[in-house]
Amino acid sequence: MGGAALVLTALLIASATAAPPGSEVTPADPGPTPSSQVPADDLTEWAAEAEAEAARTVPLTGLPDDLPVGFADEVDVPVDPAVEVVRWPSSGELVLEGRGFGHGRGMSQWGAYGAAVSGLRYDAILAHYYRGTTLERRDDVRLRVRITADDDGETRVAPASGLTATAGDTALTLPSSLAGSRVTAWRVVRDGDRLVLQGHAGGWRTTAIGGATAHAGPIAFTTPAGAVRLVLGSTHREYRGAVEAVATGSGVGTRVVASLESYLRGVVPAEMPASWPAPALQAQAVAARTYARWQRTEEPGTWYDTCDSTACQVFNGAADYTAGGELIRRYDHPASDAAVGATAERILLHEGSPAFTQFTSANGGWTVRGSRPYLTSFADEYDGVVSGSPHRWRTTLTARAVAAAFPRVGRPVALRVTGRDGHGAWGGRTTSVVVVGAEGSAEVSGERFRSALGLRSSWWRVSGAAGAGHDLTGDRRADLVARRAADGSLWLYPGNGAGGFGATRPIGTGWRGMTSIRVTPDWDGDGRSDIVARSRESDLWLYSGDGAGGVSGRPIGQGWSGMNAIATPGDWDGDGRADLLARRAADGTLWLYAGAGRSGFGDVRPIGTGWSAWNLITGTSDFDGDGHADVVARRRGDGTLWLFRGDGRGGFGAVRRIGHGWGDMNTLVAPGDWDGDGRADLIARSAVDGALWFYAGNGRGEIRTVRRIGTGWTAVDAIG
Repeated sequence: MGGAALVLTALLIASATAAPPGSEVTPADPGPTPSSQVPADDLTEWAAEAEAEAARTVPLTGLPDDLPVGFADEVDVPVDPAVEVVRWPSSGELVLEGRGFGHGRGMSQWGAYGAAVSGLRYDAILAHYYRGTTLERRDDVRLRVRITADDDGETRVAPASGLTATAGDTALTLPSSLAGSRVTAWRVVRDGDRLVLQGHAGGWRTTAIGGATAHAGPIAFTTPAGAVRLVLGSTHREYRGAVEAVATGSGVGTRVVASLESYLRGVVPAEMPASWPAPALQAQAVAARTYARWQRTEEPGTWYDTCDSTACQVFNGAADYTAGGELIRRYDHPASDAAVGATAERILLHEGSPAFTQFTSANGGWTVRGSRPYLTSFADEYDGVVSGSPHRWRTTLTARAVAAAFPRVGRPVALRVTGRDGHGAWGGRTTSVVVVGAEGSAEVSGERFRSALGLRSSWWRVSGAAGAGHDLTGDRRADLVARRAADGSLWLYPGNGAGGFGATRPIGTGWRGMTSIRVTPDWDGDGRSDIVARSRESDLWLYSGDGAGGVSGRPIGQGWSGMNAIATPGDWDGDGRADLLARRAADGTLWLYAGAGRSGFGDVRPIGTGWSAWNLITGTSDFDGDGHADVVARRRGDGTLWLFRGDGRGGFGAVRRIGHGWGDMNTLVAPGDWDGDGRADLIARSAVDGALWFYAGNGRGEIRTVRRIGTGWTAVDAIG
C-alpha cells in the first residue's frame, strides 16, 4: 500500500430517512460478520427503550442563518465537566500514558542532554533552567555527608596501611594486630552516651585512643592515601576523605567528611550517566555543587550537611570492593571528573546566596513551579529532544495495585481526576485524584497518588480513555467539528462536558476540497487532539491541534483515493500511539495504519475482509469498558449497528449487534465521553430532518439513553 497514511474516524456517507434508531430488538439472522480475522461472538441485542427528548436551544448571535444549532443543557445526570472520570474496565487494568520522571522542578537532566546536543554550553543550560540566578566562583568548603546506607548502629571500616582513628585532638595509627592476632576490621560502637573503638582480632577488642577507651565523639578514620573503605555488609565501599562515627540518639551514625569538590566526584556520575555530553555533565556538576552548598547553608543537620540518598543527592563514593580487596565497580569516571574540574568552585547564586538548584530526571516538556522565584514553570523545548528518555512513558495500572495502595475504598470502580496544574498536554500534572471504590472513596494529591503507585510522575492520563482524544480546545471535554456546505468553512462545536455544546466558532476556510474530515486522538505526539482530512486529490492531511481550537496542516500521505472509509480509533494496537483504519474500495479489506507518534506511519497491514457490507464505520476510544479501542459500524441493507471490540494488539475480539433502525442516519461519530460520565458515547445525524442525536454509552458496549442535542445539521456536509 504505497506509502502514506490514513487517519480519520468515521465515515461520512449520505443515507436515507427517518426517526432515531429504535429500541426493541427482534432476533434476526445477523448475516456474515466482516472479516475472517474477526471472531464472531454470541450476538447480544440492545433491549433498552430509548426516548429522544428535545431541549431548549442556545441563542446564537452573529452566526450564519443556516448554521446548525447545538443544544446546551440536556443532562439527565448531574456531572462536573471539569472532572475527568475513568471507570475501571472489566479487564482490571488501566493503561496510563505519562510525561516526565520525577517532581519536574528545576533542571531536567534529560533536558540538559537535549540542550547539549542542540549546541548549548553548560552556562546556557543553567540559565535556561534557573532563570534569574548568576554563575559565580566560591572557595571550596568541607562537607559532612550522612551515609544512610550504613544503618546497623555501628561504623565499621576495613584495615588499611596507615589507618588512623582520631578522637578530639588525639590520633592513633591503628595496628595491624591485637594480642598477637591479625585485625580484620575496626568499628565504633555505643557504650552509654560514649563511643568506643574496637578491633576484631579473633574477637572484638576495645582499643584506647590517647589512654581513653570511651569518647564523646566523633571518631574519625583517615588514611594517608585519602580514602577509607566502609564495611557495608559483604561490600567494602571506598570514600574519599574521612569516615566518621557520630553518637546519634541511642546509636551510631556514619558520615563522610570531605571537600565539596571531592564529594562531587561521587555525585555527578551517580546522578547523570558519564557517557552524556560534556555540557550536560558540567551543568549537573554546578547544580549538584550549588545544591550541596544550599543545604550546608540553609538546612544543615546537627551532625551532617547533606546525605547520600535521593532525599538529598545520590552519593556512591569512589568504588566498591569485596572483603578480599577485589574491585567490584568504580563509581567515579574520568568524564565526570573532567566536568567537576571544568566548573571548579562555580555555583549559582540568587541575591548573594546559593540557589536551591533542584533537578529532575525529565519534566515531560514543562517545568513545575518551585518554592523559589527562579524555579519557574515554562515549556521546555529540550526535554524530549533525545530519544529513549522518560519524556513519555506508558504503564499498566492494575485494580489490585490500587486496592492495595488504598485499601479502605475496596474494589476500585473509577478514577476521578479533579485537578491539574494547567501546564502542558492534557491540562498538565494531576493535583487532585479521587479513587472511587465499592466501599468508599479516597481523595489524594497527585503526588500522593504517584508515590503510592510508583508512577514516574504525576503527569498522566488514561490511554484511550473516553473523551481523551476528541478535545481540540484543551479543556478535557470532547468536541466536534463540522463543515458548512454553503462556503466550505470549518466550525468548531466545543462540548460542554455535560452532553451539550459551548460557544460555536469558525476555525478555518477552504475546507470544501476535503472528502473526509475527522478529529483524531493525538497523532503527532504533542499531547493535543488533531484533525485528519483527505483531499479530493487523494492526499491525506494532518491538521495539528494547538490545544486552543486552532489547527495547522501538512500533508502526510498520497494516493488515498483507493480508500472509501477512514476511521480514527486512537491507539488500536496498544503501543500508545494513535492509529488509523482504512477500507480499500476495491475489495473491502480493512487496513491498519499504525501511527509512528509524529506525523507518519509505522506498520501497515490488513486486519479484516468483507467490510464492504458496512456503510458507516467509526473508531471509538473504548466503547465496552475493557480498556481497548473499538469500532462501531452500520451494516448495509438492514441498518443494524454492530460493535467490533478491539483486542488491544491490532486485531479484533468479539463482535455483537448493539442496535437496529440506524438506516436513517447519514453520519456516525464517536467523540469519546460526550457527557462527562467517563463512558464513551456516539453521535449521529438524521438524514430525514438534520437533527443531531446523542447516544450515551453505558461503559459495557451498550447504549444507555438517547436524546436530541441539535437541529439544522443538514447545513453541514461533514461532521468529525
